Amino acid sequence: MVAAGENEGVRMTMNLTEYLSAEWKPALGCTEPAAVAYAACLAAGQGRGEPRMARLVLDARTYKNCHAVGIPNSGHKTGVLWALALGAVLPDPALGLQIFESVTPEALERATRLLDRGRWMPRVPSSISTAPLPPKGVWVGR
Repeated sequence: MVAAGENEGVRMTMNLTEYLSAEWKPALGCTEPAAVAYAACLAAGQGRGEPRMARLVLDARTYKNCHAVGIPNSGHKTGVLWALALGAVLPDPALGLQIFESVTPEALERATRLLDRGRWMPRVPSSISTAPLPPKGVWVGR
């Protein structure tokens, strides 16, 4: 919408409801762990077989927001490692930020086995480092 007042130039206004409807995406649980799981599911879907390891590079705020938050349908599991491991074994990234709807007892068992291997590495680059920052993202190895 465009509006103009008597003593003003042209100014833009927006319909906040329309804007939020276009930008808002439904999520199940906290959005940061859901985003980590969704990214892991997308990355894992690029290979074949059971994932063996994963590397996650994320910013400090996302890590903090994932650290102790509960993951829906997981039997009280918490944190970024569980989000990463569950996402890597969940079958369908089409759920987006509602990915935890597809958590099953079998997925929990598979994620537990993955975490027991100890090859799941979140990395939070220091903002005071002089080294170039790695790109944020998820890499899943098979």
